[in-house]
Amino acid sequence: MLYDHVLLLAYGSPATPQEVKPYLESLIQAKELAPDRLAEQMDHIVKAGGSLPQAKVIEKLAEKLEKMLAALGFQVPVFYGMRHGQPAIAHALNAVKKRKGIRGLAVILSPHKSELTYERYTQAVDAARNAAGVQSVQYEYLKVKHNHSLFVQSWADQARSAMRKLAMDQREFVHIVFTGRAISRSIAQLSDYEKEVTATTQYVAKDLNHPKWTLAYQSRMDAGTETCTEPDIASVITQLNKEKERHVLVVPIGLVAECLETRYDLDIDIRKKVETGGFGFMRAEPPIENPKFVLSILDMLAEKLKG
Repeated sequence: MLYDHVLLLAYGSPATPQEVKPYLESLIQAKELAPDRLAEQMDHIVKAGGSLPQAKVIEKLAEKLEKMLAALGFQVPVFYGMRHGQPAIAHALNAVKKRKGIRGLAVILSPHKSELTYERYTQAVDAARNAAGVQSVQYEYLKVKHNHSLFVQSWADQARSAMRKLAMDQREFVHIVFTGRAISRSIAQLSDYEKEVTATTQYVAKDLNHPKWTLAYQSRMDAGTETCTEPDIASVITQLNKEKERHVLVVPIGLVAECLETRYDLDIDIRKKVETGGFGFMRAEPPIENPKFVLSILDMLAEKLKG
């Protein structure tokens, strides 16, 4: 077999109140958060519930994939680690070391490729290999396929589920706002990031067959001050308010699991802007527990493991 294990890589989040400050300091060190925003972000996490246990759903995903791969005849363990927060990637690599892993498939749980959403993960794995003393372990990197039919269908499912909260005769008045993560334009221009975000949006919109939708960007990922990908979701909400829309459904296609960017940036900050404008707010949950999303990852892994 070409590969003897799988490693899932996620951005991470603080699982307990005690992890909040170290988590944010990690972002500052990586230049993904400006130092003067530390107190502000700590306040946001408190308002979002005090902790964001992303690791639990990643652990469940790892367990599901390991069982499903075994059912297909691939006896490979599935590990997981966080770029920021716990369990760290180095922790996962210590487990790989104990299992005498040599070559693995590393899956970056991010659908749209840029330096921030791809290379930063490979760099984090390199650093973790040194920390764990497993420099000889090699990885082939995969990411969530932004145009995989099952990934697209999983997001369409999530959007439909959110829309069902409205009475049938109100659904035609919903304006869907798809969101990707905002990054500096100079970083975006070095990859197909914006093209991939746009493609996912178009595929999901086509699956939904819903006429009213817009693409926007949310929650800047880097600490830069230059222009970032646009339009910003706040400006889109302002425009929809002027157009007297009745309901807004935000579908954060740039994310696969709940995090601060969904729990605070959307559920608190953007919700307030929407409701202040006098129209209703809804938000689709990320698809990490949707069976179609799980199958989209399984499909990628099985294809590689077959050789």
